[in-house]
Amino acid sequence: MTGAELDRLQEAVPAAWEHEPGTVDRMVGLGALGKMAPANRGLSLSVSWARSRPVPEGGARQVAVPVQFVPVFQEAARVLLDLAARPNYVLLGAVVRLDRGPTDEEGAATVVGLVDDRPRSVRVRLGGDDYRLAVRAHDERRPFSCTGELSKEGRSLRLDNARETVLVHEDS
Repeated sequence: MTGAELDRLQEAVPAAWEHEPGTVDRMVGLGALGKMAPANRGLSLSVSWARSRPVPEGGARQVAVPVQFVPVFQEAARVLLDLAARPNYVLLGAVVRLDRGPTDEEGAATVVGLVDDRPRSVRVRLGGDDYRLAVRAHDERRPFSCTGELSKEGRSLRLDNARETVLVHEDS
C-alpha cells in the first residue's frame, strides 16, 4: 500500500462519519477486510479483474498491506460496521418505556435487548396494533420481539420499519 493509498483511506473514514451519501455502503467491504486483518502481521490481497473489462491503469493484481497499516483497517472496520444499518435485525427484549401522545395512533417503545452481546436500549416506532402489543408486553413484563433495520443515530440505536411484532410466551 502506497502512502497516497493510505492517505485516501484515512480521508474516507471521516467521510463515513459525516454520512456522505453512499460512502458507508461503498465501504462496508473495507470493514469486512478490517475484521479479517490479523493484528500481528500484514495482509496480502489478490485481485481478479473481469475478462470483459480492461484492467484499470495502474490496476494491481496483488496488494500487500504492511503490518503497520493493519490498525487503520481494523479501525475502519469498527467505524463502518458501527454505521452500517443491519437489515432484518430481530430485536428481543423488555419494553422499558412507552411514548405516545393522547390522540396519536403511532408511538415509540424503548426495548432493552442484546445488541452485539451487550444490553442496549433501542427505540422502536410502532403503530396501531403493534404499539398496543408493546404496551401489553410492558404491563405484563413479558419479552417483546420485532424485526426491522437496526441503525445507529449518534450514540443511540433505533429500529426502523418494525414488523413481525410478537409478545413472547414464556414457558412456565
